[in-house]
Amino acid sequence: KVREGASSFYEDLMGFVHAIDFGELWIMALLLFHVLLWFFVVATRGHTDLQTVLFLVLLAGAYGAERLNTLGAAHWESFAGQNYFDKHGVFISVLWSAPLL
Repeated sequence: KVREGASSFYEDLMGFVHAIDFGELWIMALLLFHVLLWFFVVATRGHTDLQTVLFLVLLAGAYGAERLNTLGAAHWESFAGQNYFDKHGVFISVLWSAPLL
């Protein structure tokens, strides 16, 4: 049973990954943002006050994910090749909120 669940999870994950066009400029920019943010976090690890402010900013960014998803769903045609923004917010949760954690 566990093996079947792991297999199903892997298939679902691969389906999600293959459904995203990682060649779209805005998705590449989002991924670059997360990489640069990670480097910034590591570079400032000894600065507690800056890290606290950064944490609060990122917390606000994660909190605003629902609003970003709504805006993305309303305006996706102006910047994306397909509508990634479902009503449950799966895409925005995986590519925006999860990396912020």
